[in-house]
Amino acid sequence: MTMIAKSALAALVVAMTSSVEAAKLKNVVYYIEWAIYGRKFGIFDLDWDKITHINYAFGKPSPDGTVGVYDGWAAVQNRFPGHGDSWNDQGNNLYGNFGQGFKQKQKARGTKFGLSIGGGTLSDKFSSIASTETGRRTFAKSSVKLMLDLGLDFLDIDWEYPVQGGNDSPPVPHRPDDIQNYVLLLSAIRDEFKTLPWKAELSVAS
Repeated sequence: MTMIAKSALAALVVAMTSSVEAAKLKNVVYYIEWAIYGRKFGIFDLDWDKITHINYAFGKPSPDGTVGVYDGWAAVQNRFPGHGDSWNDQGNNLYGNFGQGFKQKQKARGTKFGLSIGGGTLSDKFSSIASTETGRRTFAKSSVKLMLDLGLDFLDIDWEYPVQGGNDSPPVPHRPDDIQNYVLLLSAIRDEFKTLPWKAELSVAS
């Protein structure tokens, strides 16, 4: 990403902020979905009381603009018997990393838990989605619905990267007006937030 693009993106984040709170130290971490595999590191292994924001990496955008979890097994299906889950449980309870994250959030009331969408390998749909009003509105409605379904506090957009750069496999498409479209995409999400009875947060990785 060029310096001009970075500056523009930084400016839009400031512009999108509806109010400025007193400066507070924030400890923000990304929890990677696949950490439960080779690393054997669960979301419950984080020190939630010392973290202000936990970004779950990553949600996956589809070509039509809808957003879903990437690894359904890790995200919402896996059981952690040592942490209150049982394979005998029936029904529609939330399990997996998000289920455990929700339990931790109930204990650490000062910590916010959210979904980061995109990342290094899942950003190839952003340019197309953000280029049309239909794509932006679909993305906004779908991502906010997913946030609510998972009991989360915020969304984080990790588009790597608008205009130029990013992963080569699959290649990340670009458009000259990606930055302007990024602003419109974030605005669409903010508009969708206005339908909520509580104040959700929106952040970007830049």
